[in-house]
Amino acid sequence: MEQSIELESRHENNIYTLKILEIRENNAVVKSPLNPKICVLVPLFDSDYYGAGIYIDVQFVGTGKSSFKADLIGITEPQFVPNDGEEIF
Repeated sequence: MEQSIELESRHENNIYTLKILEIRENNAVVKSPLNPKICVLVPLFDSDYYGAGIYIDVQFVGTGKSSFKADLIGITEPQFVPNDGEEIF
């Protein structure tokens, strides 16, 4: 019960659990939860701690009518990592 309330709170705050597909320079490449057909670059503080296959928490913040920025929160806590690769948005 508590986990579902926390998950709902994450969604209300535009926080998404996303799997890193690859690292490009100091950015994580992830699928966009707003349009899974495209990828988004998420700036990393230090790319040495991140790699392909790791799940991260990302907050999407609107910056205009049709634009947004993606802010890294950190590595996803174990209870929010999806089972069997399913997407959690």
